[in-house]
Amino acid sequence: MVALLIFTPEGRNPRVAFRLQPGAMKKEHFVAYLKDIKRMMRGRKLLLIWDGLPGHKAKIVTDWITSQKSW
Repeated sequence: MVALLIFTPEGRNPRVAFRLQPGAMKKEHFVAYLKDIKRMMRGRKLLLIWDGLPGHKAKIVTDWITSQKSW
């Protein structure tokens, strides 16, 4: 499972966006999830705080996040 807690900068309108994944969450799944979250956010900014999971540090994931700095 992968999940995000989403709320406004003022802490209003909290919600959880999650995805259940059969088997292991692989680095490609993280990128696909983030792309879906970007569509869901419709241009609104997102502060992403990762934990130390190795999949979060994978090159494909960090490269995609780096490419999204304007978002």
